[in-house]
Amino acid sequence: MGIGRAAAVVQPPGDAPAIILLDPRITDRSEETDEQYEGCLSFFDVRGLVPRSLKITVETTALTGETVTTEYARGLARLIHHEIDHLLSGAAALARSV
Repeated sequence: MGIGRAAAVVQPPGDAPAIILLDPRITDRSEETDEQYEGCLSFFDVRGLVPRSLKITVETTALTGETVTTEYARGLARLIHHEIDHLLSGAAALARSV
């Protein structure tokens, strides 16, 4: 798009509102991890065990330009981290982990 920004919209399970991630950056992560199977729409039919922190703290830019810091835990932390991986490393990096 020619814009030096990263953006993703994450729809959590259930009725929770979508999470908008603008220029997200993981600023902290728990030492406690778990390993779960992950798949990816970019690599249909490919799944693998991926270790992830049980809690992550993410800094994003709000639509108003302010910095927002949010902590995510467990499944939502895994989902957010997966999408940040896409933004920061591209799909090729995910292919190595799944």
